[in-house]
Amino acid sequence: MIPFLITVAVVAIIAIIWSRSRKPTAPEVGRPVDAVGIASTVGQSGSDGTWLPVVGTSYHSAIDYTEDGPVEVRLKREPSNPHDPNAIGAWIGNRKLGYIPHRIAVRYAPVIDTAGGTIRVPGYCSRGSIDVRPDGLATAPPPAVLRPVQAWGWTVYSCEVEGEFMNRGGLAAAYSTAGVPVTESGVELNDVPALVLESADGSGFMDVVVSGQVVGYLAENEAALYTPIIRSLRSRGEALEVSARLWARKGERLHGRVTLLMPRADEVEPPSPLPGVPYVVLPALSSMQVSGEEAHQDVLAPLLMGRTSASVVATLHSAQIQRARSTAAVVEVRVGGHLVGQLGSTASANTIDLIRACEAAGRIPVAHGTITGNSLKVEMSVRTAKTADVSDQWLAEALNPTSGQPSFTPSGFGD
Repeated sequence: MIPFLITVAVVAIIAIIWSRSRKPTAPEVGRPVDAVGIASTVGQSGSDGTWLPVVGTSYHSAIDYTEDGPVEVRLKREPSNPHDPNAIGAWIGNRKLGYIPHRIAVRYAPVIDTAGGTIRVPGYCSRGSIDVRPDGLATAPPPAVLRPVQAWGWTVYSCEVEGEFMNRGGLAAAYSTAGVPVTESGVELNDVPALVLESADGSGFMDVVVSGQVVGYLAENEAALYTPIIRSLRSRGEALEVSARLWARKGERLHGRVTLLMPRADEVEPPSPLPGVPYVVLPALSSMQVSGEEAHQDVLAPLLMGRTSASVVATLHSAQIQRARSTAAVVEVRVGGHLVGQLGSTASANTIDLIRACEAAGRIPVAHGTITGNSLKVEMSVRTAKTADVSDQWLAEALNPTSGQPSFTPSGFGD
């Protein structure tokens, strides 16, 4: 008898615990996803598509009545919302979940307005949070085909990208293109070329594109800073190329992070006009110190304009200088047509054949320069390429006199 009573007591305790662990249910809160024609076996797990988070769920009750797993979510526009005229509310049945994040709502509000103000999409609830898949909502058009250009200056800072959760497919494609599998512990990709360009969907977003796929977008403050520059480049058929660091981890869904090395906004384009005669901008591959600049402080110091550093447009020229017992071939450095120094012996030896090849093709070699210092002393360096660092393809494209181009700018800037 005692064993029987013990068994009954254990079963009762388990039943009580189980009943208390269940979330309360309410009528008309939501329908199983099967009811709208979406297989209930298809959740977020393993999906690298676009899933948008619903924010503000702690202020609304619907999440308390939502079981983990697939659900149908209704996205409803709130054009009269006093805080955000682009607001998009998320609902399950007659209970409110929260909102689509503000920046994403800006992108999708016009589409929902066109659909009558309401649209139903698949959702997935997991441990008190819920994401929705924007089926039926417009996605950003593919990035335009533009010529990649690098910033003129090379002062950079780390810029964290937003919206990776919207672009898991793009992140997955970037790793696939690199031939690197994403693992559960996380994998990092460094020095990945990325383009920053304005989205073609009219939202004003500054998208970050890797291997032709959008992987995120600039935060609002960075977007506002770079929009005029990106649009100026776009008008010339160009897009800013920067270096990116990607990190991704496989889990219930792909988790990712994108960090850019962004140039200073005032150093993206050349600080002064490029030569008015045929020229070629040399690849900015190696940093080389200029010597003899102390004799030309009258030219360099005014270019700082009160700053401690500044970018300049430098031209490089082959020359002969007289030494004690012989002459030596050197590479002269000029700014604005004025001599400001020359490259050292080793740097000159490493670059002079490339400089002579440019001159023989009738093109002035142009290099990215930077000056640092103050009104008393200014030092200068240039970023250029050693002769051995450029390919035959680059030489053929840059120095071909029959190309019909008055100038050639492999690193991206024309007149």
